Amino acid sequence: MTTTDPRLADCVLGGYSVVLTRPRPDWARAALPDPIISWSRCLVGKLDDVWLDAYREREGDMEAVYDRALERFGLERTAVDKLLRWYQAAQDLQFDVFTALPPAQEVVRSFLTGRSDVAIVGVGLPRAYVQDLLAGGPPRSENAGFVESFDPVADVVKRDQPLAPGGTVLGFEPLVANGGLACSWLCNGLDRDAEEKLGIQTNEHGLIESLEDAARVVTYIREDGHAEPGLWLPWLLVRYDDPSQTDPSYRCPSCGGIIAGAMEHADCCSAGIAGFERCEPCGLLLVDAVQLGATTPMCARMDARRDREHFLNQQREKEMGDFVDMVLLGRAVSGIISNGLAVSAGWARSHCVTTA
Repeated sequence: MTTTDPRLADCVLGGYSVVLTRPRPDWARAALPDPIISWSRCLVGKLDDVWLDAYREREGDMEAVYDRALERFGLERTAVDKLLRWYQAAQDLQFDVFTALPPAQEVVRSFLTGRSDVAIVGVGLPRAYVQDLLAGGPPRSENAGFVESFDPVADVVKRDQPLAPGGTVLGFEPLVANGGLACSWLCNGLDRDAEEKLGIQTNEHGLIESLEDAARVVTYIREDGHAEPGLWLPWLLVRYDDPSQTDPSYRCPSCGGIIAGAMEHADCCSAGIAGFERCEPCGLLLVDAVQLGATTPMCARMDARRDREHFLNQQREKEMGDFVDMVLLGRAVSGIISNGLAVSAGWARSHCVTTA
C-alpha cells in the first residue's frame, strides 16, 4: 500500500535509515518473510554503522572501521572515506538518523546503487504515543557514553513532521525505545505470542497490519515483562525506493543507464562548487545548471587572470630575451675589443724590433 494509506495520517516522522536486508534468521518462524525488513539492528544492517564506528574509533583503530565496512556493506576504503566526508558535510542528519528522505536517497545512489539488498526505511510514531516517548521512557545511565545516551529519533519526533509521500507502508513494528530505537518484537519471538495468545497474525512483511492490533501487542509486551526493558511502542514502517530505479529523469540521456551518483561537488577551478552527475556506463557528465551558472563569473575571472599571467610571462620572456641578447652582444664586443688590443700590441712589438 502506498503512502496515501490512512495509517500515515496520524503518524509523526521519527526518521529515515538506509538498511541492508539479511536472510531470515534460523530462529525466526518460517511464516516471516525472507529477507526481513526492520528498523532493528538485530535484523538488518544499517549504513550509519559506518560513521558510528568511525566516531567510536576517531582516536583508535580506523583500520577496523575499514574492515567492518568492507565485510558488512562491501565498501572499499576510498568509498568509506568519501562516505565519512559526506556525513560530516550533510545537513539533514540527526547523528545516525536521516531527518529527510532526499539525503538517504542520495547516499544510496552514491554508494549502494543497484543493490537489491538495500532499502530506505522511514519510521513514524502514532500521535497517541508521542507524549509517552517524549516523557522519557526508562532513565538513561549516568555512565552512558555520548553515542549510547543520545536519542535522535525522539529529537526528530519533536519536530512534528509527516513522513514523505511516495513510499510503501509495510505495517507496525513494536520497538523498544531505550536511548534510541533498539530491539524489535521479532527479536524476542513475540510474534509467536501475538498469534498464540492474542490471535494476531503478521502480514506479508512480518509486521502488524492495524494500529489497534499493534496497540494490543504493545500492551501485552509491557504487562508480560519478559522482553528487553524500555518503552515499547508501535512504530509504522514505510519503505522508499531509490528514485533512480523508477524515475526516467534519473536515466542517462545518452545511453539510458542509471545515473550513479547524486550531485557531487567537483573541484572546478579549485573552488569545489560545481555539481555533476556521472553515468558510469558511458562516462557522460551532467552538470547542474544553477551551479554551472554560479561558476561562470568565477571562470571568467580565472580566464582573465590566466590571460594576464600569460601576458606578463610573455613580457618577462621578452625582457629576459633582451637581457640575454645584451649579455651576448656585450661578450661579443668585449671579444672584438680584446682581439683588437691583442693585434695592436703585437704590431707595436714587431715595429719596435724592426726599428731597432
